Amino acid sequence: MPLTDEFNPSQLSQMYSKVQHGDKCSLPGSIGRVIFEKPYEVPWIFEITPVKYSSTKNSGSLSSTPSRSSADPYATIIERAYVSPLDFRAPENYIFVPRWLMKHLNLNPNDVVDVSFVRLKSAALVVLQPLTPTWDKLVTATKDPKAILEQEINKYSSLTSGADISIEVEKKEFTFRVKEVLAEGNIAVHGVRIQDSDVNFNIDRSVLDKLIQHEKEKAL
Repeated sequence: MPLTDEFNPSQLSQMYSKVQHGDKCSLPGSIGRVIFEKPYEVPWIFEITPVKYSSTKNSGSLSSTPSRSSADPYATIIERAYVSPLDFRAPENYIFVPRWLMKHLNLNPNDVVDVSFVRLKSAALVVLQPLTPTWDKLVTATKDPKAILEQEINKYSSLTSGADISIEVEKKEFTFRVKEVLAEGNIAVHGVRIQDSDVNFNIDRSVLDKLIQHEKEKAL
């Protein structure tokens, strides 16, 4: 199910008014009890994988391969992603996730997903592609845009390669595509832990420059 403002945490939380700009989800209390009863180290990260009904002759069988959305055939669809708990208030057998994750996993409300506890490797390098043309204005207007980026990216405990994530600065949203993530040892992986990691962030402008050029051509 999509995460809503009803799950907005208290003002003491770094996720206050930022639930759509992170990888946080609401899980059932039963999962929380399992975590608290065992010595799981933080951050607690879960892999979420859509379970789609197959359209083959064996109708009714289940498949973990997501289908591409007919409404947006060019949308980037990823097979699995990683989340961390915002709270444990979700009803039993439900998980509430941010809108960006619903989009990239091609999920509709009440779709079936598989959720499992995982350990991700610490991130060494994350390559981000800005998708918001106004990103350059923020860079120009800010003394240290890298510090702002790193501060807002901290709303994510993990990053999934291929996903489009967003941050919010001064009530303005900036979107980035996670082009590549490398774990310690410069190993290319699908997802990495960035919480409690010494991460280097690189900015790849290739998509942004195309967007800016397109806007200029439209204005002619």
